[in-house]
Amino acid sequence: MKKMILGFIALATLIGAPALSRADAEVLDKPAGAANQDGALEKARAVGNKWLSGIKDLLVDLDVMEKSANVAEGKGASANKGTRVVKDSKIEGTVTNSAGIEKSSNVAIGENATANMGAAIVDHSVVTGSVGNSATISKSANVARGANATANMGTVTSRKSHITGTVKNSANISKSANTAKGINATANMGSVTVRNSEVSGEISNKATISNSANTATGDGATASMGSIDID
Repeated sequence: MKKMILGFIALATLIGAPALSRADAEVLDKPAGAANQDGALEKARAVGNKWLSGIKDLLVDLDVMEKSANVAEGKGASANKGTRVVKDSKIEGTVTNSAGIEKSSNVAIGENATANMGAAIVDHSVVTGSVGNSATISKSANVARGANATANMGTVTSRKSHITGTVKNSANISKSANTAKGINATANMGSVTVRNSEVSGEISNKATISNSANTATGDGATASMGSIDID
């Protein structure tokens, strides 16, 4: 129960809720084993209830977030929200993504699962033009769970492709969380990734990231934020 309260408070604080007072934080920090000795669990509940009573507007926001959830589950699961994907194709022209995402969640669970939010992806394709991403993401969460899971938020990715123009990322990410958990998990936020591809023009990343968190957890996990990765 205490862990659940702490987890909820951490997420809500990230997207704009007031922080705990020092005294209340000390109550929640007490070991769970002390609950039967001095009522620590009851005190923790009281702290949680007091804190929740002061953020009614935020609770409405969180409710909206849950109602805007996109979920994919199973081996190779892929969850895309506000994402432009070009796969096994030839495009004569530009590929752009300017999605606006707010108070939303996108979740993919399973081995090799991929969660893409506000991303532009070119996979095994030819684009005779430029590729760009100017998605705006706020107060949202993107989650991938499982071995080799990948979570992309506000990113541009090119895999085994040929792009004759520029590759540019100017995504704007605020008060959001991107997380991948599992062996060899990868979490990319506001980044540009070019893998086994040929790009004739400039590759640039001008993504803006504020008050946000990007985490990758597990053996061999990798987290990239606001970066350009060319391989």
